[in-house]
Amino acid sequence: MAKYRGSTGKSIKKIAARAARRTYVKKSRSRRGFEHVIGKAVRNEEQRHGKIVRKFTRLGGKGMAKRAMTEEAKEIKANQILDQAANWLMQMDYEKIKMLDLAKSMNISNGILYVYFRTKETLFLCLLWREYNKRLSYLEAKTEESNIVCFADIKQLLLDELEYLIDCNPLYIKLECMRSVILERNTDDGILFRMKKQLSERMDAWAERLSRSGGISKQQLVEIYLMESTILTG
Repeated sequence: MAKYRGSTGKSIKKIAARAARRTYVKKSRSRRGFEHVIGKAVRNEEQRHGKIVRKFTRLGGKGMAKRAMTEEAKEIKANQILDQAANWLMQMDYEKIKMLDLAKSMNISNGILYVYFRTKETLFLCLLWREYNKRLSYLEAKTEESNIVCFADIKQLLLDELEYLIDCNPLYIKLECMRSVILERNTDDGILFRMKKQLSERMDAWAERLSRSGGISKQQLVEIYLMESTILTG
């Protein structure tokens, strides 16, 4: 968005003074008359400046939401963007989704959207990582409420989770199919590293807790978890 380069402060008075001198030469030679003309010119210039700024604001900011300032507000806005992206992905092909259209639908500028997500691939990879965390939340909750004492219990838990993904989370399956082919090809390396690290730590904590029931190691649980993704994507 182009920045307005209008006159402000002292520059308004300078412009007004030049206009006043031209008017004064034509209309008046008295000191009082000159001061009157300057005062009127300043008021006119300030009014003109105000109109231009208001017009610029309307053109550049019409219908645009204010940028979230706090970390909490930014997180809320980022999740709202992800929610909208998820809805669109379930309605149309990934290739048809444009960042500009997504920004308009969210009532924000295209520039602000890229502040939250540097690329389209980063946006949808973050959406997939959110689904990963939902998946782990499901497993953690089921682990907490289930009486797991042997390998058969763990096996049943993982089979139930796989069935849940197939029946209730088509978004996860679609994103997982896109991950290595599309989403990880044009993503910020720093963001990708942080997401993998956070997910790995959470997964290790869940697997460590579950492995205490015996019959399977933490490493085996992590491998089974990752293998399920391969099964889902074929």
